[in-house]
Amino acid sequence: MNHSNIKRGLISSTAVSLLSLSSVFSQDLSLDDLEMRKKAILEEANPSVTVESILADRDEPLGKVVGAFKKQRYYTLSDTIYIQLKSSTVSPGDRFAIYTDEGGVTDPDRALRKLGKKIRVRGFIVVTKVTPDTVIGKIDESFIDIHIGDLIGPPFEVNIEVDPKEPDKMIRGRVLESAVNHEIIGGYEFAYLDKGSADGLALNDKLFVFRTADGSMKIDPHLPEVTIAEMVVVHVAEHFSTAYCLNSAEAFRKGSAFKSAKSEVKYLSEPTPAAAPAEPKVPTEGPPGPSDIAPPPE
Repeated sequence: MNHSNIKRGLISSTAVSLLSLSSVFSQDLSLDDLEMRKKAILEEANPSVTVESILADRDEPLGKVVGAFKKQRYYTLSDTIYIQLKSSTVSPGDRFAIYTDEGGVTDPDRALRKLGKKIRVRGFIVVTKVTPDTVIGKIDESFIDIHIGDLIGPPFEVNIEVDPKEPDKMIRGRVLESAVNHEIIGGYEFAYLDKGSADGLALNDKLFVFRTADGSMKIDPHLPEVTIAEMVVVHVAEHFSTAYCLNSAEAFRKGSAFKSAKSEVKYLSEPTPAAAPAEPKVPTEGPPGPSDIAPPPE
């Protein structure tokens, strides 16, 4: 994926949105119309990203690519290929993902421990014909070159419209690795995280990458936390997830800490007003009434 193109696209869409907003407010519209137009323009500004690599809990391929109609080194959009599936329940029109298993991610704290499975999506195939011996299909979407031996899996959505939202709960975890094997991670890049749906993470949850105020990535609970990047979750597995970095003030690395982007502002409750003191009873002039005469001693 060309991340510079994504960056240019984001800047372009933001500029268009600002121009659109200025033109909206220059028109003679009612307040309701203004709000509706403003909402529509801002929704259009949400970037759409293509998630070509995810961190899954495990790899359970449904089959593999075994051949092709043409003899060539690699295959791409509209090429006809042959696949073998473990299940015979398949029909023309069925769609499958084509991918490679790139192994696990190295645990930042234990170099010999591998976590999850890196799944690199190469493209998608639509079944066109089913024979007793094989399944024939056409590649209808291709991100990188497809080869004989590549794996077949269930399809999933890779074109995600980013719509960040505040998570339901506070979750803290670690960045495991860059999705493209970069040593450092910054804006408009993807990263793998060590938390998933079992921990409460959900699609489009907004996250903060942070360090402590002394500049260290090793978190000291006695020091203030400084946010250095914002991410949004674009794919969720049970125990892992993949996130897209919206922006960053500083680059970060595997092992960096992240947390839910939840508001930590606390409001003091309004104090209960004290009851007004009772006014003293002022005696009235005139002859004493029954309540003013003390009872005779017994």
